[in-house]
Amino acid sequence: TKITFDNISFLFTGDAEENSEAQMLRSDCRLQSTILKAGHHGSSSSTSPPFLEAVNPECAIIMVGAENKYAHPHEETLQTLTAAGVNIYRTDIHGTITVTTDGQTYHLSLEKE
Repeated sequence: TKITFDNISFLFTGDAEENSEAQMLRSDCRLQSTILKAGHHGSSSSTSPPFLEAVNPECAIIMVGAENKYAHPHEETLQTLTAAGVNIYRTDIHGTITVTTDGQTYHLSLEKE
């Protein structure tokens, strides 16, 4: 799901993995988004480099439980996001993450700094 409000856009990928990302890349959808909700809790099976290049987000939010049994987010995903210059926010570190926007700028409020 992509939501756009004037100049700010959000891409919510759910549990999309590389196959779904590849389908989105082949579609005529405009994937570029300001904020990416990283797929599948930051698993290495999602947020592939080609997909990330197309989305080109300023920041990514990873929704993940602390000390989860799947070891999410995976280091490969964190490295991919970091190499692309994407600011990373994680619910296991920052708690509840709230994004507000007026359509021109956005602000992230973090439960924990």
